[in-house]
Order: sequence, then structure tokens, then C-alpha cells
Amino acid sequence: MAGTKGKTLAFACEQCKSGKRKCDGVKPKCSLCSRLGKPCTYVEQRPKKRKYWDEDYVKGLEQQVQALLAVVRQYERQFGILPSSETAPLPLVKGLIPDEHQEFESNLVSYRQHEHSNGLEGPISLAETLRNHEELPSFPTHERSPVALEELSVMMWRMNLGDGAVITQEGDSALSYEIAAEYAVETSHISPPDEILRYSQDSNLLSKLASVFLDNINQEHQFTPYTSPSFLDQYPYRSVDETFLHTAILATGAAFLASRDPNMAKVGEDFAKYAEKLVFDCCRYRPTLSVIQGMCILSFRSLSIGKDHLGWMFISMAGGLCVHLRLHVLALDECAGRALKPTSPEIRTFWMFYFVDVSAITILGRNCALPWRRVNVPEFHTTLNAETADLAELSFAWQSQLWYTHAEAMDQIFAPSFEKLAMAQQIRLLVSTLEQLNTFFRSKPHRLHMNNDAPKPIVFFHLQYHMAIMIIISSFLRSFTSSDTPGINEAESNSSLLVLRSITSAASETIRLCRLYRDRYTFTMAHPIIVHHLLSAILVHLMNATSSDINLRRQSSRWLRTGMGLMNELRETWPTRVNKCIRVVRVLAQKWGAVGALPMAFAAPVEPSAQEKESPRQDVSFSSRLNNPAQTSVGVYDDHHATPFNGHAWQAGEMSSVSDLLGAFGSLSSLPDLGWLYESQDFDTSGS
Repeated sequence: MAGTKGKTLAFACEQCKSGKRKCDGVKPKCSLCSRLGKPCTYVEQRPKKRKYWDEDYVKGLEQQVQALLAVVRQYERQFGILPSSETAPLPLVKGLIPDEHQEFESNLVSYRQHEHSNGLEGPISLAETLRNHEELPSFPTHERSPVALEELSVMMWRMNLGDGAVITQEGDSALSYEIAAEYAVETSHISPPDEILRYSQDSNLLSKLASVFLDNINQEHQFTPYTSPSFLDQYPYRSVDETFLHTAILATGAAFLASRDPNMAKVGEDFAKYAEKLVFDCCRYRPTLSVIQGMCILSFRSLSIGKDHLGWMFISMAGGLCVHLRLHVLALDECAGRALKPTSPEIRTFWMFYFVDVSAITILGRNCALPWRRVNVPEFHTTLNAETADLAELSFAWQSQLWYTHAEAMDQIFAPSFEKLAMAQQIRLLVSTLEQLNTFFRSKPHRLHMNNDAPKPIVFFHLQYHMAIMIIISSFLRSFTSSDTPGINEAESNSSLLVLRSITSAASETIRLCRLYRDRYTFTMAHPIIVHHLLSAILVHLMNATSSDINLRRQSSRWLRTGMGLMNELRETWPTRVNKCIRVVRVLAQKWGAVGALPMAFAAPVEPSAQEKESPRQDVSFSSRLNNPAQTSVGVYDDHHATPFNGHAWQAGEMSSVSDLLGAFGSLSSLPDLGWLYESQDFDTSGS
């Protein structure tokens, strides 16, 4: 007998069942099927067990369906038509129905259409299904307290559910709630090092460092409300957050003096190390506005002295603390019961952070710590008194608005979908962006108009505006240089000229403003952001120096001589940052074949040091091209008589120097080709 006798089944095989014969259940073939030579098939059937569903779960699903149907009915009443699921999705319902449900409905429609093609019933649309449910019970929207519903929505969006809340009452007004402003007990104290204790006993030293900070950068960045060094009383025996802020101020003040006084370099490092030890205690025990201010100041200091990685870390930590303290949603429209009115220090602290964040990403070419789409904060000028506001506050308010507008434009330009847009759409975005910037600039108040005797705040506002032009508009260069077509049409040609003229004009104006700043205020205590403004303008003129037009080359050479001269003067104040920038310019000039446009002091070839050659970040192919000019694809200058840069490369869409400019211009510190430049801090930029 084939097989062995198995367990008697509760049902017969399909053949015995159809013949109503008794089956002995032998597998794989029963005895009768084996004897008759018929195929034997068993169909395993699971015992029917009753399934018990959670009644609350089922009721919840039913209520969700009723709510969705109510939305659909409202849509139909409003627009008079209900689109079928096969032709168009419901815009109001699409965001409410999970993706898997939409996929199920799509599969159902496909299955119904398949049945219809076989002569079965026609497809059933969602519209038809909904019309069969005209008589539905109304959804119980008022079963719960409206106040509770409103407050829960606010809590879910704006506050951590674990935070405490206190009840407040102002006069005869109704009760309202605020987040409890209680901090953990300071269980950890870091004793000041001996160096800090020794410095703190020298009141003249502390006053000098604080005055340098307040006089040179505090007004431009609105870091703190301090106007005199009196805040240093009892230093360093204040609360941990205040001690951290004051230490950061002293460390940054010393950075301005370090290049002229070697002792100040050590003093600044001692204060910076002490602040770094305090920062995590501040986050753990005293997360206040003072901590955000101190982190932004340390980020500014790190970027100024060339420690970019620390600058990025501090600004990122400040962004996290801003989110924790909810500074990014101070203007969120809330219910009356939880209306947390933003204070002036909160608004000012956020925009101070935002300004440093934008400055950091223009230097580092990285993502912002806090995306602009998450920002919902009253504008800075709401904290100003029109009668008493000084020029520095007004300038800062307009710079903050400028960089917020800049972030909106860059969000569209650097989106992954930008390069997929048709050229006509990119050109339309270019024109609208320029128009938006021009409209903003024309709307500035009369107090911010430029003249030869302009104070520092006005100069900085105009520098920031031209910097925004260079960053935003130069981003469109890639669209005209990466085209697959051998030529460009008239519209694209005009747009490319618009881009080039805009960034060239902004670069020239930037160098002119830096020269005016030098003539009026000197570079003795120069703001470090001027170094980056100059570098950006120099790179634009260096790109123009690759042109086959001799007049444009000569004009660019004149601006390069002026810009490099100003950069060299800034080396006395910020040597590390300036040395990095000069080295980048020299390497790019060598790569682009524009060495002849540089002043003679900077025209010598750049050779990587032994340490740089061994660095894992070095790009061997690029460094070999530097040592072997024959392998480069660019012409070599010789007294302004150069092999043209790949002929009419611009018209052919093959102008590689512009593409190189984009990389260097947007993210100097992260370019793969230039990464080996940053390994060494001691650069020889004399040209010898």
C-alpha cells in the first residue's frame, strides 16, 4: 500500500467526498483512490474559531470612517462634485487616509476593472460607495471638553508632555497655565582652575577683555544686553549659566588681542577650556537663555580662529537648546488658556542664534542647525522702540530679515528637485529671487542708506546684502554649466549674463565696502566675518579672470589685487583664518589657470607639505595635477596672455571653472579636492 496509515481526519479527501464514500485518510493517497488509480487530494481546513474583536477598537474605526465620510460630504457640498477614485484623489481625504489604505483601494479598483473586462460587474468607485451612505449617524464631536481638546493639541505640538505647569491668574482674568520655570538643583560644581582664579583677581584684565568684546562685536550680533563690564562683579562665583556666559565673553575678547599679544592667546585658551568644562553642567542643571548666548559666542570665536569643527558643534548645541526652550515657536497661535507670551529677551536670543547659525553655514557650507520652516518667531524689530532704538539694533533687525529671506530662497534652490526642473522654471525662479532681494533692499529705512561716513552697522548691513546676492545667485551657475546640450538658447544666455553680472557687481561692491571699512575704522579690531566676505568676492573675480575677454581679465585683476591686499592686512588680526583663505585662493588660481591675475606675492606654486601628503583626506589625483600643469584642462597665465579657457567654453556649457567656483564658494571646508588644505595650521603664504 502506498504510504502509511495516518491519523484519521475529520473529513474525507476530495474524491471520496464527491462520491460520498468512506475515506480511510491514508496519505498521500487513500486506499480507495490507490485501488481505483484516481488522484487523491486533501484540503486542510482549519477549524472555525470565533474571533473576538475589541469593541472599543471597532468603535474607534467606525468613528474614523464616519469622520472621513463627513469630510467627503462637505467637499461635495462645497464643490458640487465628488471625483471618482479612479480619476482623481480626494485632496482633503488624501492626507487623512494612510498609505496602505490608499494602496488597498487602488488594488480593489484594479480588481473590479479586471472583473468588468471579463464580463462581470463594473468597477465600484469610492464616490458611488459614499453615495450609498447618505444616512449616517452624526459624529459625536462634542463628547469631550473643547478646552481639553484645544489644550491637548497645543501640548502635543509645542510642549513636552513631561514638563510641569503652573497655574497663573492676572487680575480678574481666567486661569491660565505656564511651563514651570524650575531647574534641577545644581548638584555638580566645577571649581575654577588656578589660572581662572588668578585672572579673576586682575580686574583690569577682565575689564579690558569685556570692553573689547562689547565694543567690537556685541552690538553687531546682539549677543547680550550688556553695555559695560559691570556684569563681571563676583566672577567666577555666579550661577553656572552666568559664569559660562561671562567666561565665553572673556575668551572671545582675548581672541581679538591674541595676534598682537602672545600672552592673550594663552589667556583666551584658558577661558575657552573653562567654558567648555561648564557647558554640559549648564545644559544639565541650568538650560537658560544665557547658555544659548554663551554657546553662540563660543561658536563665533571658534569660527574666527579657524576651529570650524568646534564652531559647528557649539551652534548645533545652541540650536538644540533653542528647541528645548521653545524659542523657535514663540509666535505659535495658541489657545487662550495656554497663551505663553514671548518676552523680549527670548525673541532677541533666538534671532541672535539664527544670525550666528546663518553666518556659520555661509562659512562652512553645511546645513543649518534649525531649518527656517520650523521658525515661527516674532520679528526682531517687535522688541525695538522706534524712538530709542540705536542704529546697531535697526541694522541687526534688517539683517535678520534678510537672512530669513535668504533661507527661503536657498530652500528652493538646493532642494533635490531643483535640478529636475525645466530650464524655463529655473530661470523663472532666478528672476523672482532677484526681484525679491531687490524689493527687500529698496524697502530699507533711510537710516540704513550708505554713504562714505557710514557707521559700522550700516556697512555690515550692506556687506550682508551683497553676500546674500553672491550666495543665492551663484547657485544658478550650475544650471548653465551642467547642461547636456552643446549650446544654450537666447533666454538661457540672457539669464546666464544676468547671473554673472549680478555676482560680479556684488563682489566688486563687497571689496569696495571692505576698503571703506579699513580706511575709516582700520583692521586693528576688524570683525572676523569680513574675512569671509572678502574671500567670497575674491573667488568671484578669480572666476572672471578665466574669461577669454582681455578687458574683463584686466578688470578682475585690479579687483583681485585690491582684495588680496586687504586680505593680507587682515592677517595681523586673524592669522589662521586668513592663511586658510589665501591658500584656498592660490590653489584655485592654479587649478583654474588664473595665477597671472594674482599679485606677485601670491603667484608662487602651492606645494602640499609632507604632513598634508600623508593625510588620508588628500586627493592624490588633484595634487598630482597641481604639480604637473600639463595634466590640467585650464590655460596658464603669463602676464595676462593666457591660453583661452577652453575656447568659448561658456557658450558650449563646458566652463568647468564656474562649477569649481560653486564648490569652493558654497562649502570651502568640505570640498574633497581642497580637504588636504586644512590639515596644517602654519601656512607660508608669502609666495616665496
